[in-house]
Amino acid sequence: SVIKFGKMASTKLFDFQELNETVDEIVQDLVCKLCQRCPKPGQPRWYKCSNLHYICQVCVESKKVDKCSCKKRISKNADKMAESILKMKTLKFKCQYCKESFISESITVHESNCTHRLVPCPHIYSSTHCSRMVQFQDVLAHCESSHEKIFDVKNGCTVKSNISRMVLPKEDFNRPVTKIEAFGKVFLTFAMTKNGTMYEWATLLGPPSECKEFVFNVEYKGPKCTNAFFGEVASIDETFNSIISSGKCSAINSEVFITQFMENDFDSNSCKCSFTITIKKLDEETSQ
Repeated sequence: SVIKFGKMASTKLFDFQELNETVDEIVQDLVCKLCQRCPKPGQPRWYKCSNLHYICQVCVESKKVDKCSCKKRISKNADKMAESILKMKTLKFKCQYCKESFISESITVHESNCTHRLVPCPHIYSSTHCSRMVQFQDVLAHCESSHEKIFDVKNGCTVKSNISRMVLPKEDFNRPVTKIEAFGKVFLTFAMTKNGTMYEWATLLGPPSECKEFVFNVEYKGPKCTNAFFGEVASIDETFNSIISSGKCSAINSEVFITQFMENDFDSNSCKCSFTITIKKLDEETSQ
């Protein structure tokens, strides 16, 4: 009887594993006809059009789409079978970038750290604006092959940098992108003008969740004055507009910057400025 019980338990375990595999296969094939999204945790409701194409909860409920790409009307009632499957606790969800599967507790964390995730090209200088989305793992290679050389800078060291003029207006310019390695991480720093204001910021080339651990300090010194800023490090996943709106950047009037910190005539081709950028770890700052 013990042997019989063992066989029954083994059979049930096999059946359960086979069922899970079947369910996972169903979910892997579940792709929104409109946005091509895969199922996500917390979004169990999926809809069908009259041609039986699946449409996700975001497209129907948030974007208010009522017709499929095949032009057929989408049902107002969510598909019960899909909803039941997507509420299963053992269900695995597919990463939209690398296509690997993870349980619901892990998929969100994985996607925010996935090296295949798409991030905006950080080279946003107005004269050579790049609107491409690039795989995280290819950001440095893309910037150097498609835009300009990235200069390595030692953390906390003073650098004398050339300032590149843009076309118009006169006050528009940018500083070459610099790379700083600190605390075992890689940071990129940028400076450019937009609408008469010079912005400067630092981004972490890593998971967005780690940005809150770091701050940056940028300091410019002129013959008669000093300008210093101390603030948050942004994520490489953030756009230029979101960095500005969140205040993760310094901001100074372009004309004032030219007058106070340019070492040569701004109309010449040899205009330079000296600056110091330091990446600091937040817990070390607060403990001092």
